[in-house]
Amino acid sequence: MSSTQKWQILGEEVVASESSPPAPGGWPLNYVLAFDQERGALVYVREPEHHQFGEAWHLTSNGTWIQDHEAIQASADQFWTGHYDSKRKGVVCWTIERQARNEYRIAGLLITADGISKIETQGILPVDPEALSSDSKMIFAFDPVKEQNLAITPYSVWFLDDSNTWQKLADLGPEFPKEWHNNEGARAVWDFEGNRLIIGVVDGEEYEGRLFAFDGKELVSLEDGLSEVELYTDNSTFVLASCEGEGVLLVMGAPQGTFRLEGDTWKPLATPVSEVRRSNALRSAFDLRDHSLWLGPGPYELTPGAYAKNQEFFYQRSKAGEWRVLGHIVQPSPTEWYGGVALAGKEGSLWIASTRYPLGLRIVDEDGWREVVGEGSANTEGYVVRLARDGAGTIHAFARNGAVFRFEGDWHSVVGPDEATFGVREDFLVHWDVANRRFVAWGGTVKNRASNHTFYLLDSGWTKEKKSSPKPSDARHKEMFLRPKMVFDPVQGALVRFGFDDVSVLTDGVWVPHVPEGWEQARSIDAPLAAVDPETGEILLVDLYARSIYRFNYDKVEKLGEIENHEFSLDPMEVGTYAAVPHFVRRRLYAYDQDTRAILGQCDKDEAARFKLPLSAAFEAAAALGPRKAFAASHNPEEKKADAEFGSSVRLYCADKSAKFWFGDVSGATVVTRWGSVYDWGLRLGRGTDSSKTEELADAKAAQKKLAKEAASKQKKSYIGAAELDDDAIKALFTQDIIVMSLGDEAGKYDYDYLGGTPRGSVGKEWPKRDGQPLGHLLSVSVPDGKKVGGVSVFAPTNDLAMEEEELVAVIRSSSQMGKDQGPRPGDVTVIEPRVLAAEVNGFQIDESRTRPFEEADPAFAQRLETFHESLGSEEKPWTRWSGTPQWVQHDEWPVDDDGVPWKFVAQIDFDSIAQDFIKNAWPEASLFGVLYVFINPAETEATAFWQYT
Repeated sequence: MSSTQKWQILGEEVVASESSPPAPGGWPLNYVLAFDQERGALVYVREPEHHQFGEAWHLTSNGTWIQDHEAIQASADQFWTGHYDSKRKGVVCWTIERQARNEYRIAGLLITADGISKIETQGILPVDPEALSSDSKMIFAFDPVKEQNLAITPYSVWFLDDSNTWQKLADLGPEFPKEWHNNEGARAVWDFEGNRLIIGVVDGEEYEGRLFAFDGKELVSLEDGLSEVELYTDNSTFVLASCEGEGVLLVMGAPQGTFRLEGDTWKPLATPVSEVRRSNALRSAFDLRDHSLWLGPGPYELTPGAYAKNQEFFYQRSKAGEWRVLGHIVQPSPTEWYGGVALAGKEGSLWIASTRYPLGLRIVDEDGWREVVGEGSANTEGYVVRLARDGAGTIHAFARNGAVFRFEGDWHSVVGPDEATFGVREDFLVHWDVANRRFVAWGGTVKNRASNHTFYLLDSGWTKEKKSSPKPSDARHKEMFLRPKMVFDPVQGALVRFGFDDVSVLTDGVWVPHVPEGWEQARSIDAPLAAVDPETGEILLVDLYARSIYRFNYDKVEKLGEIENHEFSLDPMEVGTYAAVPHFVRRRLYAYDQDTRAILGQCDKDEAARFKLPLSAAFEAAAALGPRKAFAASHNPEEKKADAEFGSSVRLYCADKSAKFWFGDVSGATVVTRWGSVYDWGLRLGRGTDSSKTEELADAKAAQKKLAKEAASKQKKSYIGAAELDDDAIKALFTQDIIVMSLGDEAGKYDYDYLGGTPRGSVGKEWPKRDGQPLGHLLSVSVPDGKKVGGVSVFAPTNDLAMEEEELVAVIRSSSQMGKDQGPRPGDVTVIEPRVLAAEVNGFQIDESRTRPFEEADPAFAQRLETFHESLGSEEKPWTRWSGTPQWVQHDEWPVDDDGVPWKFVAQIDFDSIAQDFIKNAWPEASLFGVLYVFINPAETEATAFWQYT
């Protein structure tokens, strides 16, 4: 049986007054607006998504926008700006492109009716390194008299000559601001009457707007006429625009209006009936066909003085001075105002609370938004993480520090902060347990480490479940940020947690995992939304990304149908992978409402963009397949009564110097025991060195007796369970020292860890090469506990290919080689002055390569380790370290061999913090940044090195 459900508009659809081209799909201000005199049309060039630019549109004479070209791959280190170039007969777009750290070049594109082409320029790059920061780079303009492109830095003005070489025109005096705040608002236009350049910036030291005129020789401040005008506020700044015949306009927006430059004085224009809203850093252009002024999309104040919000419409100002809007005026919803939200559905309404204190609450339904509780009614210093309904439908807010608030016309405290029991946890799940009439919370993260604890909210406050649950299978996917879901299953009579790898049922305090047939088709990184119909007992798994709906049963997951998208005309759509995924879905701004059996969604960028996905038809289709069946969970305390004192599974540890473990299990009449060294039974050495024995006895009773006897014997020899391991024992058995490396003085004869120089011992013909050229020696690090290897030397290109992972070469060095002096270099390869990597102990870390197998084999150990971790501080660990386990910048990339055995971690070096200037001075084209990781394979015959960076 297959059915199709469709997103619908929640409430009345708002239709735009007139059409307009789409706003930029990446950064809101990454676009160019200019009049192309060659083709006689207004041209709009935008960024459809990050790292692309050049999608071009033009405005026809009848007011229709038509797309001309698709974008090309193009990265930028500041937003694109542009203008018409009369010599190239097209619109030129300019930006700054980073070549290396603090090294930039000017990148250009030419947009014509025929297509897009790159503009290659050369010469000394007019970027002043001492003035560089994230918001201080360059302004581009055009001199129509000399037909020259101009580039303005905080220190000088440059022009592009006929050979496409940048030449300095003049230096700017000390009165010109050397730091620019809000660089995207810095603009320059040509004054046709005065034959000069008009420059506007926001002074980064004084935080005020400044306007100047520059005629090629003299810089003049333009302040006359603006004594009552505030050129810059925290929200907004000014817009400059000019064209021959109209002069230079300074657009301030309501309530200050628009000014025209007359000589060196700004004169206010007559205030029209409708004034443009004040804005921030918009692009402007005159349409020379009717001399109307156009302003593009970007941040506008929706009311004077309000915080500027990104808008997708265009403004057009007629020659007579009247403004009109083309496109839809977007009023951002409280989901954006709040910055972070928690959501719940109730009686056809979407309840949205701020997740930052103070706690506010708004409701959206078919009639629009209404504020239920203003901000400040409850001071949730612990921040709100979740909203959830109790059995009566009353909304509760749950803070990360354990505080709970109930909404009854206002927020009322249920329990206060309880960090002693609940801790301070993020991203936990919470749901009402219908069977036991209480809220249950699970998981989340504490001090950036995943938690597996379960809590119950009683009248007296939170209480923690004492039983240990198996570590979730999802924990092995460290490279993915997974978002499990939790609901109450009326058929099972228990809470159910939906993860990525499996489904878990809360049974007598323990989460029992289960994988139904067909589960792999419904799972996703964001986990399917689980929608429950209390009347029929049906559970639907709704994948809003794949637009699929499944019926959930414990024996089988079946696909029911598809989700058809509304056109989402008011909702920004992303090009590429998520082109069919609405923006509010990607932002997870939706919740299921069991009262109306529908999913409700709200776009944060537009309060009018409200949607619902009715699921009634899908529930009926599921119910027609027959009744669901409960899951026979294996964790049943009644079945355990026959077990001996130790049960059927025993996990014991010896915390003395021998550091051993002993595991025993009974299955029927079979007894399986396993033992070994805690230090060796892990991933650190590649393969475990434990021993095991399997014994078949007469019957189950004899097997149970055998297990109990051996366990009792071990306990007499100081073996204890995981719950009994104190902090000192955990630290002794499962942590390791963090050895931090810092850049020291010149490497000496007995320094085996160093940057630069050459490898110890002769490399000769084995020196790595690329395209026939020898690579540079980047570093050498020792491997003191290696059996065959003494160290690793890493080589890299000395040019801009140094950050390419496939260009790096890591070479194993023997102990005898590491004991020799540094060898000779081949040819004329550049050698960096060797600097020692000095090592010292700085704290300790949990050795995950050692703990991981025990967490998987012993739920009690996983819970004990979690408690130990919560007791530790959360200070930042050093990024440059030697041995131990790596600290990843991005995600876990631990290499493994063909059999899945992990390689040994050797070292990681943070070039941003210890070596940037050092390397840059020797290899100026290398542009090394980020963290370099070094590993060797289990057999100690190969090494690898690779980068991670933000």
